[in-house]
Amino acid sequence: MKIFCFSIWWLLGTGAWAQHNPVHVNSATREIDLQPFVRTVVVPHHQPWASALAQLENSSIPSTAGPYFGYVPGDLWSSFTLKNENGAPLAFRLEIENPHIDSVLVFFDRQTAPRFTTGDWLPFLARPIHHRNFVFPVLLESHQTLQVVIKTNKKGSSTYLPLRLYSEARYYEMDRLRNWGIGFYYGVAAIFVVFAAAIYFLLRQRVYLLYLINTLNFVLYITTNLGLSFEWIYPHASRDVNGMVHFTSSLLLFTTWSFFSIEFLQLRQSWPRVRNILLTANYIIIFFLLVGIIFHEPILDSARNFIRLSFAMILIGGMLLLVCALSLVSKSRLDIVFFLIAYLSIFSTGIVMILRSFGINVFPLSVNPLVVGSMMEIVTVAVALGLQVRRVYRERKQLADQVIEQGKQLLTAYVDGVEKERMRFARDLHDDIGSRLGSLQRFLTRDDDPNQILKNQINALYEDVRKMSHELSPPLLKLMGLQETLVRHIAETQVHTDVRFDLHFHELPEAMDSQRAYQIYRIVQEAVQNVVKHSGASECEIQLIGYDHEVVVTIEDNGRGFDLSRAHAGIGLRNMKSRIEGLGGQFSVHSQPGRGVSLLIKVPLGHL
Repeated sequence: MKIFCFSIWWLLGTGAWAQHNPVHVNSATREIDLQPFVRTVVVPHHQPWASALAQLENSSIPSTAGPYFGYVPGDLWSSFTLKNENGAPLAFRLEIENPHIDSVLVFFDRQTAPRFTTGDWLPFLARPIHHRNFVFPVLLESHQTLQVVIKTNKKGSSTYLPLRLYSEARYYEMDRLRNWGIGFYYGVAAIFVVFAAAIYFLLRQRVYLLYLINTLNFVLYITTNLGLSFEWIYPHASRDVNGMVHFTSSLLLFTTWSFFSIEFLQLRQSWPRVRNILLTANYIIIFFLLVGIIFHEPILDSARNFIRLSFAMILIGGMLLLVCALSLVSKSRLDIVFFLIAYLSIFSTGIVMILRSFGINVFPLSVNPLVVGSMMEIVTVAVALGLQVRRVYRERKQLADQVIEQGKQLLTAYVDGVEKERMRFARDLHDDIGSRLGSLQRFLTRDDDPNQILKNQINALYEDVRKMSHELSPPLLKLMGLQETLVRHIAETQVHTDVRFDLHFHELPEAMDSQRAYQIYRIVQEAVQNVVKHSGASECEIQLIGYDHEVVVTIEDNGRGFDLSRAHAGIGLRNMKSRIEGLGGQFSVHSQPGRGVSLLIKVPLGHL
């Protein structure tokens, strides 16, 4: 009786299977998308092989549309038939382009024992072909018809089951192209990791460190999503370590992005309450991750609810960040615009992946949407950070320029005040003390028996006061101009010193404002005084050269000189430097012991 029933079931099953359209292959076949030829049904977990196969072959049970199946409350059983039309054997590669399936069993020609057994719950090295996706060798003999059944299980998560058949040559060709694309992605990611690290070590700001961590975590997530972590990092692991790493890296990706966004958008100042909500959400997710790592098995039993709760928190946090970023666009900051582009790319990618988890595909390209979204996010955030760095440097430069300008104004005000006080003091000397000494001199001159010694002392005192008055405020500068005043000053100095001065003028502009001319006179006067008092020189050459936009003054002596690395600038040099900086000019000193001193002074001719 049992033999009779099994025979009837086998005949009915064979007839039902024969209703499927076989996939015809030959030597010209390179690549086939098997989805139109695959029949898939959902069978409760732990169903016997014969019972599951009977449901798969029962034409009254509708086939489940794929390859995006969403959350499946059981096992997926898929079947298709391959028919070799050639008179020679053909070798193919059957690939499931999804590295995250807990269990995969492949049956050939109604055999109860699976030909291949693999999945995330088994070590990577147990796969028939060591590849990040699930790849199986298929050998078709001459004119053979091969019936293939695939049982897959993805516990607590959505199932994506794209099936493709490649000839061996086409498989290796496609694998090279995909590896080239993956290498390009890692190359670009490495460039921006170095960029982020360089900016952080240069500026030492936390936002750049968070971007670096987020980029590294994004690379880890993409590596795990592509199945490369299982292949490269832990090929001997089993018991869904790959799934746990994938889930952990996805949650860490949101937390690192959220921390970075809080810092980049400066929510502490603009949206403090939203910042607190996001921080709380991040800490809750981190707590969930720790619980999942410590209590792995219980979490797996309720993984679906756990994932939904995490997705809900990510969605709420993402919407809050979007609102905050949109509110800052009104400030016309270009870096915020690029941040929004990066945010929308990663947010839309997240939406695509969430919809896929529920069996809805809205991404038409064959490229992994995570790779596209992460590439856009990494590049656009780097551009946003670059713009932010430029903005920060521009603001710092403006602040530095304001500080310098204020310093110049304070210095100019100080010099003007000093000069006004000198002029007042000179007038007092000349008008009051000078006139009184002159009257006393005239009185003594009229005396019949003058004291010659007293008269000589009064004359010397009178000349000293007059000279001091002229030095404090040279009266000839306004009348005779800078050139003639300097000539007279050098001539008067030459009388009282052994230093020989050579004064030269080259196209010195005549129309020079009085303030600039006065300061140049004071600078030369200070330099001449330093040469006479401190240099020990026998010769000194002074040149004033006029150009279109500046006056260049050079002063060189053959004195004892000094070591610039050890000597400190005296009062005279500091005064000259202060005057020149007040004019917006440049001042440089060159000297060596025994080789004299050389001063180079550049004074612009623009408005003060």
